[in-house]
Amino acid sequence: DNLRFAILGCGYMGRGAAKRLAALPGVSVTAICDRNLEAARAVAADGGASVQAFDRFDDLLDRAPVDAVVIALPPFAHDGQLEAAAARGIHVFVEKPIALTVA
Repeated sequence: DNLRFAILGCGYMGRGAAKRLAALPGVSVTAICDRNLEAARAVAADGGASVQAFDRFDDLLDRAPVDAVVIALPPFAHDGQLEAAAARGIHVFVEKPIALTVA
């Protein structure tokens, strides 16, 4: 069985993560999420017809088959996505710093 990944963020790092993960044996990218749905659709299309695109992370969590998520957002855009995924038992890889301060 493939390890199913979602990518949150379609900037340079998110697009790169999607390509690198898709090239690994035993891994598939099943969902892409970005607040710009057209950007998410473009990245998803690169992965094939089975990759779903979302503009709301909660929708992705509710509807996409995901074992792990790569959060490739700038720190200021983190808004509970890590906690939401972890609360559902989804493994989380954070591309950027988790927070802007230690507190």
